[in-house]
Amino acid sequence: MELKYLKSATVTITDENKTLLVDPWLSDGEYYGSWYHYPKFNLKKFLSEKIDFIYLSHIHPDHMSKKTLKLLNKNITIIIHKYAFPFFKINLEKLGFKNIVEINHGERFYIGKTFFIEVYAADDCNPKLCGKFFKCHFVADKLGSQQIDTISVISNNNRTILNVNDCPFELSKNVIKKIYTKFKDIDLLLTGYSGAGPFPQCFSNYSTNKKKKLMKIKKEKFLNQAVSYSKLVKPKYLMPFAGTYFLSSNLYKYNKYRGVPTRFEAYNYFKKLFKKEKFLCKPLILKSNGTFNLKNY
Repeated sequence: MELKYLKSATVTITDENKTLLVDPWLSDGEYYGSWYHYPKFNLKKFLSEKIDFIYLSHIHPDHMSKKTLKLLNKNITIIIHKYAFPFFKINLEKLGFKNIVEINHGERFYIGKTFFIEVYAADDCNPKLCGKFFKCHFVADKLGSQQIDTISVISNNNRTILNVNDCPFELSKNVIKKIYTKFKDIDLLLTGYSGAGPFPQCFSNYSTNKKKKLMKIKKEKFLNQAVSYSKLVKPKYLMPFAGTYFLSSNLYKYNKYRGVPTRFEAYNYFKKLFKKEKFLCKPLILKSNGTFNLKNY
């Protein structure tokens, strides 16, 4: 089983001559034209590659990029979690996709003979947990869980990848414990390491020094969330990904105050921490189009 890193949360995983594309955001200008990749991704070259299945973790534009999906073959099978309301499926149908597979919480979908994916709601399909975390009891109690984030396990019964993506640790730790009990040996953990949003860069009432202090706190908060995931599932390797973006045009001046570490900063943070704590997990980082063959490590 081989993983290729493309951009942000976008990777491909190939086994048995089948390729699964995960969260394709490869076109610049998502979030109303503000989010860009740097350096620019060679999208034209990528579009010539064979893709058999697509897994979309959730509907946010840096994971379900409409600009990118419009360029892909509409006959490719897309795998998503089955939600209480089919908002995700409806959006994909509007883009022209014909083969959309909604799978239930923890259900297994086979990509090949032994190559499969399982998808889990971040809140373990628990409406009360979702409602408490997002303050939406009145919706969750009546309609079921409205949590949009999902976690996936991708495996061939020999090597296993756990993709926690953007999922908040406190919301997801219950279902992660269940996944770990089921699979035990996690070879590679894919986890976010940063938090997007306007804080603190867009708060004009903060001084530059105040923003720098808040940036440090924000960075460490999300880096430590990745650490919490790694301590819970004890993977052999950890790869920081997702949440990698740059503001463009007249917003460029806000980049330095976002409180978003680079992937290389995250890698070095984990490397120092795990070396200090003698943790067994090894940090991993790949450049765009870089590959990691799980069979050979």
